[in-house]
Amino acid sequence: MPPPALDLAKEVLFYLVLQDAESRKIVEENTSYQSRYNGALSLRVKAGNTSKFAGRVLSVGRLKQTSDIVLYLRGMPDQQCYFQLYPSGELILQDATTGYHTSIGCRDASGKVIDKYSLQDDPRRRVIPMDRSLPIVIWLTSEISFKFVWGESIMKNVDAARKALIVIAEANNKAGGVHFEPQRTLNPAMIEFEPRSPNAPKVPIDLDKKPLRQIHTYKVLGEGGFGRVFMAVCLAEGKLYAVKECKKKTQKSGFKQKSNSWQYFDVGGTLVYLAPEATREGIMTRATDVYVFGLMLLEVLGRYCPSEGNAMFMNISQWRRKLEGNLRLESLRDKCRKYQDRPPLRAPFLPNFEARHGCVQSLSDFKLLRPSVEGVLHEDLKKRSTASRARIDLLRDYAPSMLAFEKKPVKEKR
Repeated sequence: MPPPALDLAKEVLFYLVLQDAESRKIVEENTSYQSRYNGALSLRVKAGNTSKFAGRVLSVGRLKQTSDIVLYLRGMPDQQCYFQLYPSGELILQDATTGYHTSIGCRDASGKVIDKYSLQDDPRRRVIPMDRSLPIVIWLTSEISFKFVWGESIMKNVDAARKALIVIAEANNKAGGVHFEPQRTLNPAMIEFEPRSPNAPKVPIDLDKKPLRQIHTYKVLGEGGFGRVFMAVCLAEGKLYAVKECKKKTQKSGFKQKSNSWQYFDVGGTLVYLAPEATREGIMTRATDVYVFGLMLLEVLGRYCPSEGNAMFMNISQWRRKLEGNLRLESLRDKCRKYQDRPPLRAPFLPNFEARHGCVQSLSDFKLLRPSVEGVLHEDLKKRSTASRARIDLLRDYAPSMLAFEKKPVKEKR
């Protein structure tokens, strides 16, 4: 059997089905792309189509030298729009006009416009998800529109088709002319986005703690106690992500979802590992994950178990005894006997977690941690070590002691 990419290159990638009298004129003039879809006159584009504009799948405009679909009507721009394959195998439509003439219309079952699929940002573009349930209409002007329909071979097996399209995208890239221009707008339209962690996917510093990326979910990759994990595509970048959408009615954290107005939904991660800034202010950053890494180090080193911060499992007197048993200096033991849990902060998200964070901090206060681990767990986000820096410090602190336990080879006596 030949590779999927060779088969798919000859198959139909999508159809542009005429919607009005003006679009009929365009179809009739472009005979090389002319076809029929369910009896309706349309333009047919194959996956392996070689565009006149290097690197693109299809270019639309009035200029014959660079346009595959030529707009013979008066007043049309030299370059109207174009379709391009991203390295992930996703198809994107980008407006090439300066007057924002090209647009996408997508409506749900009730007829309501789904704005998150419209062309947005600067440059104006959008991924067209491989989902036939989305009724997408592409407007060149207010009087010229085409219905976008995916080819049958794409919809039969989307995963296999995407892999084949990745091969075609790489070939287009090698042909030259491909340039994926980064978004110039740092504040995209806040219309609707899925609840997700600010640190996955990676967001620009300007958008840290407030991710506004809009995604389309394809399928469920897995499901756990806190929610499902979806395979999703970022509609602005065309990149694929695994996105966790948490269930409602769990503890609050810094996840948000925008609908008609700002609302905070009850979602969260694994509660026993939440960092202080997450339980107190709902802030989730990359440093929050470093704190979780620090807690795991404490578990491995036998210094702390997450359940010990829960009053149901260990009270403060039991924690004092554990601390005192690990202290060598008498001065620190006297100080340990006076140790108290930290009082709850004013209106934290999760007040019951203050005792847990106090226990972790006490390990540092009583000099029971190496400097490298203490740096990971520091509550100041600006001073908390990054993962790469923590790795270097940990190897410096713990590699010699680990080597000390290795058995030295015994030399045989001659």
